Amino acid sequence: MPGAPANAFPAQVLNLSIAGERYNGTCDAPYQPAINDALTRNAVIVVAAGNESAYSYQYTPRNCAGVISVAAPA
Repeated sequence: MPGAPANAFPAQVLNLSIAGERYNGTCDAPYQPAINDALTRNAVIVVAAGNESAYSYQYTPRNCAGVISVAAPA
């Protein structure tokens, strides 16, 4: 943000436990550009696999490049 001081302690791990939209394999904006920006800053991005009992590659942000998708056993 313009005028804001630099963050002395930037996040190193980002947790995106958010409900995503179904895109059948395509990670669309604004997710992938934001993820790419975080990756260039050496962040690790972890996303929830979801609760839909569906393949995670069908949903954003779970199907974005550079993320780690995690789930719990049923």
